[in-house]
Amino acid sequence: MARTTKGTHRIVVSDVEYRWIVRGDYGQLHTLIWPANNIGPSISCAFGFHEKDAMPLIVTNRLVRRVIDYAIGCCDYDPIHRGDDLSIRDIENHIEWQDAIRMRNVAEETHSIVADIAAHFPVHPAPKPSDAIIDTYMVEHLHEILGGKTWRKLTPTECRHCSDGFTFLTPVGLHYYLPAYINAEVVDPGEADVVIDSLIGLFQGARSFGSDEYLRFWRLLTPMQLTVIGKWIDHYETRYHFNDSTKTEVENARKWIASFANSVSQSQ
Repeated sequence: MARTTKGTHRIVVSDVEYRWIVRGDYGQLHTLIWPANNIGPSISCAFGFHEKDAMPLIVTNRLVRRVIDYAIGCCDYDPIHRGDDLSIRDIENHIEWQDAIRMRNVAEETHSIVADIAAHFPVHPAPKPSDAIIDTYMVEHLHEILGGKTWRKLTPTECRHCSDGFTFLTPVGLHYYLPAYINAEVVDPGEADVVIDSLIGLFQGARSFGSDEYLRFWRLLTPMQLTVIGKWIDHYETRYHFNDSTKTEVENARKWIASFANSVSQSQ
């Protein structure tokens, strides 16, 4: 595969931004990773579909990060300077991959969640970009893609390109655009891609984030919106296949939603 800007995904590892892309061919998921500066060499490897073991594997930032870490730690890979491209054979023998997200078909449940999102997350008014996006650098793409657009008009591809919004959106912005991210994963998980990891990470609770801004975001959610998030967590567990360590994410998310919903009900 050649480097391209179309259909690529973004990841930052050790303060270096990378782009990556996956192409399926002959039972393998060929993965190409390269520094966004287009100076450093690329990394290529391939994962199996593993559909005989469970449901087909999906390559996400979780696996890509491990590939990059392995390349740097074990293959003397340098993303900053020019060098020979790195091809890693049998990558599954070198990194943990069994906890990779896997696809399942849950169409009926999907329609239910989409309807709940539309019913309980208002479309209007959309916040101004200055109110929705943190005033910092590297957020130009958020202004370009979001730019006062309503959450319902965002496509799964646009949500993927704005997956760092979980870091760079204000509590008001994250509260408003959260339904777009959830909807993107439900409707087209393959295209939403990294949004999957970002969503379940967002729901890990204050112990994982520990910031006042994080709590401000949660206080904006209504009881019915918390219920929708709870349904999405059930959907997340149903749609994908996990090992025991990954199930901890689901357990933590459920505990956090339950405890926060309880605190909201007591305050009313």
